[in-house]
Amino acid sequence: LHGNQLIKDVNDVATFPQAAANYKNLVRLDTGAESHAWFVVGDDSATYGVKAAASDAAHPTVLDMVYAMPMGADALGVGLSLGMGGVTPKEGDASSNMAIGLDVGFTMSAMNLETALSVDMHNTDDGAKNTTSDMTIGLNARGYHNLGEATDLGYMAAFEMANTSSDADGTAGPSSSDMDVTLGAGPVYKMDKGQVAAYGTLNFNSSSSKANDDADEVSSSSLGFPGFLVSAEVWLSDSLVWRGGASYGYASNTNEDESQTKSGDYGWSSGLGYKWDKFQVDGAVDSGFYNRGPNFISGAEGNLFTHVTASYSF
Repeated sequence: LHGNQLIKDVNDVATFPQAAANYKNLVRLDTGAESHAWFVVGDDSATYGVKAAASDAAHPTVLDMVYAMPMGADALGVGLSLGMGGVTPKEGDASSNMAIGLDVGFTMSAMNLETALSVDMHNTDDGAKNTTSDMTIGLNARGYHNLGEATDLGYMAAFEMANTSSDADGTAGPSSSDMDVTLGAGPVYKMDKGQVAAYGTLNFNSSSSKANDDADEVSSSSLGFPGFLVSAEVWLSDSLVWRGGASYGYASNTNEDESQTKSGDYGWSSGLGYKWDKFQVDGAVDSGFYNRGPNFISGAEGNLFTHVTASYSF
């Protein structure tokens, strides 16, 4: 769905933990670059979820736990993520790599509004007195206002503040801070066998960095407007579904040397899914496949899917 925030799917649980209640009794495996596995179980009184994710360049192996419960017509969700890595040698100092995150979400059904707060921390120590510390705070909101029988006005807002610091043998090293704000609004059309969501976006980013405590601070900023994103989910039959989306964003950037650059960016993606009873397989099609075709015809290298997800509801 090309990252469309106004079409709901199981990936919403990562942002809005209370959404886990919509996908109870589910096993889901994702074999993409950021491979992970979800197990969600629950009933009308409470939902519990566990997600195991592979390590990446920035974080150790992560285990996510989610709890969601109804509060009358509303819903509350809490998510906790833990990750730990490092090496303990036979001799010498041990290294450590630890990440922890907390998400709290609340849905107000009367306003058809979802909100969430997230706090993530990540600390490393290489065992040679070199340390890094990261902290990120995020706020997210998504809501819908009914315009008619099959049309809503959807809107979203996201705020993120990130700070990074480092220390080398007791001396402050490079540090940076980054703030990002995104606003979006547009129509969401629901059809008998699918839905379409299109919205415009406004994005602002501000960042600053210092080489050390004695160095001057350098800063840059970016204003992204106009931006546009449209995505669709269409069931071609009772078993086969197509999903796709496209986006365009124009940005005006003020660089560290106070020069300015302006540019536009366009992107698109698509995928296919097949459902058989309670089992479903979804794949994100490699965009280049549409041009090169299968290997036995074109001789070109490449995969049909960039990643595949398998889900089973019980």
